[in-house]
Amino acid sequence: MTNQQYLAAFYKHFGLEAAIGDEGRHDEPDHLACMLEFMSVLCYLEAEALRTDRNPAPYRRAQRDFLCRYLTPTLDATAGKVRRYPITDLDPTTFQLLQDIADWSHQQIGELEARVGPFRDPDAPKPAHAPSQASEPVTQNLWD
Repeated sequence: MTNQQYLAAFYKHFGLEAAIGDEGRHDEPDHLACMLEFMSVLCYLEAEALRTDRNPAPYRRAQRDFLCRYLTPTLDATAGKVRRYPITDLDPTTFQLLQDIADWSHQQIGELEARVGPFRDPDAPKPAHAPSQASEPVTQNLWD
């Protein structure tokens, strides 16, 4: 499955899909504006859970995971590219916004991880089995 398919599945899990009749064009599921809009939906769902005395943790985990897997890498790449290859026509406010929102996403990940635990990438290679502290060699006389 491609990254774009994973992203579409993430949206679908929350009952969303890319627009298909908007100005006669299809929005791409990895478009930055779509990602930011999706984050606003997750924030809304979190606020609704808090307002109705339900557990907001699932929405916070979804925010953390979405930020870690999709939005923050996209924002970092975009902000970095604009820094490395300045666009002379780019409005200075837009340039600053790109930098600030990339920084915000890292801060938001930290705040969410403090609330719901660290992000664990399911696609990351599994570490080799680390010996536990209890597996220290034990001195034992085998002849007794």
